Amino acid sequence: MDISLQGRDGMESAKSLRPEGFEDVIIFMSPTSEYAMDAWEIRAAHYLINPVGQKEIDTAMNRAIEKLGHIKFMH
Repeated sequence: MDISLQGRDGMESAKSLRPEGFEDVIIFMSPTSEYAMDAWEIRAAHYLINPVGQKEIDTAMNRAIEKLGHIKFMH
């Protein structure tokens, strides 16, 4: 989820989902580390800072898949 969504802050969107029982994996992408602590507080699987390379994407996907209990993502 992009931190800067058009019309709404991505972090606020994610924060509003958790109390409603949304327990799926969330991965944030942002140009800064400004919201990293907020992401941790809502149990995001990962927080990526742009620019993002394939290694970072693979790491985030592996972490998300582990949280879901599935097999490892391979690139």
